[in-house]
Amino acid sequence: MESLGTFRKKINSKFGNEREKKIDAVLLQLSESSKQELHGVSALTYNDSECDMICSKVVAQLAPKKNSWKEIRKALQVLDHLIRTGAERVVNNALDHERAIRPLVRYNSALSGFHGSGNGKDEGGSVRTAAVQVLEAFARKPVCLV
Repeated sequence: MESLGTFRKKINSKFGNEREKKIDAVLLQLSESSKQELHGVSALTYNDSECDMICSKVVAQLAPKKNSWKEIRKALQVLDHLIRTGAERVVNNALDHERAIRPLVRYNSALSGFHGSGNGKDEGGSVRTAAVQVLEAFARKPVCLV
């Protein structure tokens, strides 16, 4: 069953400009996004205003109390891709919001609100894995070939 928050996001994504619709389509599509879609969003990060809008949408989707574990996992996957292929501004913005990412390493979907399946089962393993991947992307040192 679809959560009310996801339903509202889908309604809100019907309005707005084409870029917002493209970003919402990638973030709200809980199945795997194609590389072409992810690269399209990544290309938008080279525009400062678009980058701010993308980062704010991704960070908003990381809130465990407001989103399901599937939505959080998707936001972390998109953020990981943006850190690797997007503008440097994405990395700076993600580092500014590291305090929202770090607690997701201990995420437990059974304890974080009413978005689980309702049976008390922890389904947040993929969220924990994705959060670790994003934090590891911060830790990597860039290699300079001179």
